[in-house]
Amino acid sequence: MIIDGRQRRKKKNIEKTITAAGWSYVLFSLTQIIFSILAWYFNMEFLLNNLIVIESIYDTVKIVVVTIIVASFVLGILIFWSRYNRTKFGSFNRRKFPKDVTDTELINYFNLDSQMFNNMKNNRVTVLEKNILK
Repeated sequence: MIIDGRQRRKKKNIEKTITAAGWSYVLFSLTQIIFSILAWYFNMEFLLNNLIVIESIYDTVKIVVVTIIVASFVLGILIFWSRYNRTKFGSFNRRKFPKDVTDTELINYFNLDSQMFNNMKNNRVTVLEKNILK
């Protein structure tokens, strides 16, 4: 799991279930896309001749209605998933930048004198003979 923290078991199980449902939806969709492309590439004429049969238009209407119902169900899952993510993670501000570091903080952290720091700052290339990190 990507999310790992101290949460109640019930909440953790709900999140795992929703995550598994989301990944199942993605994998199912990819599988359907791959099979559709393969069916179209190899035998599209057979599909067109057998999908719409004029003699029994009831079967064609039934297929269209079932397709619309399944598409509506998938759309509902997608809308639920997006609203869940917005309510769960929408309040996070991930675009905060760290505070600026002052020259004195750098000098103190790396234990440098101010002249050496200014030389390092103004030179285009600085070669360190020894590691200045703690």
